[in-house]
Amino acid sequence: MKYIVFCLLLLLAIPSYAGEVIVVERQDGGVTVIHPSGRKSLQETIDETVIELGLVGQPYKVIDDSDLPSRDSRDAWTLDGNKVKIDKDKEKEAKDKKDASLKIEAELRKLAIDNLKAKGDLPANYTE
Repeated sequence: MKYIVFCLLLLLAIPSYAGEVIVVERQDGGVTVIHPSGRKSLQETIDETVIELGLVGQPYKVIDDSDLPSRDSRDAWTLDGNKVKIDKDKEKEAKDKKDASLKIEAELRKLAIDNLKAKGDLPANYTE
């Protein structure tokens, strides 16, 4: 019982930053999102993480994580004032890259299957 009370008191003593994230603008225009653990102050987290990631001098904001856009367009996020927004040009570029990658993957899969068929390494009843 004493252990449970101790753990509860410890949890209450650790600052909570539930919902807050640190958004740092990178030199490439994208953003890095840092989720504070609550073990350190926000400023300590910012200072240590920014140095660790090589983002010293880059603009940052502390925002509520509910204000982040959908992760579907994560590669197109940009920091615009106090908000993270989706850059439509970057979003289209990321989609085009993904589509090209999927096309190449499908072509490579077909070549591999054709190669296995030519060697006779596929069962006769194999279907694609």
